[in-house]
Amino acid sequence: MSNGVGTRLKMFFARYGIRESSGCRCAELAKKYDDFGVIWCEEHFDEIVEEIRQNAIKRFGVGPRFIIRRIVRNAIKEERS
Repeated sequence: MSNGVGTRLKMFFARYGIRESSGCRCAELAKKYDDFGVIWCEEHFDEIVEEIRQNAIKRFGVGPRFIIRRIVRNAIKEERS
């Protein structure tokens, strides 16, 4: 187990070269998901997807929901195991 779903999400995004930058909410959201725990993240899956999507839209101009859903689902799954 890592340090939480948020930390795992940061690791997934880093694999694709996506890292925190000034003005993004990456660190804030990762801490929130780590603090609230895996069960909360499962129960608030759609909320997490939308928060990350809005952050991606602000930063990149796009936020493909289906990709974000897959990444969040995988992060929760891996954190569970």
